[in-house]
Amino acid sequence: MVATGLGRGDLLSGAVYRSPLRRVMKSADQGADTLIWLATEPAGQLKQGGYYSNRRPGLVNAQALRRSLPRQLWDRTEQLLNNAS
Repeated sequence: MVATGLGRGDLLSGAVYRSPLRRVMKSADQGADTLIWLATEPAGQLKQGGYYSNRRPGLVNAQALRRSLPRQLWDRTEQLLNNAS
């Protein structure tokens, strides 16, 4: 969690900002650190197709590697949208 103030007016998010959890939240600068690092790191030094957390490759859920899931998600989304109209 990053203490940006975004959602502070929301009931649930506002409660987090007023709770002791606020002390474990990252500052905005800390939250942006990995994004800035990724934008300035040479592309050849990065693992392509993954995501990063704290300047390290994050653990990828095995489902994310299944090539059939994006098509299934698209088809299911279309189905739900067609049923909603």
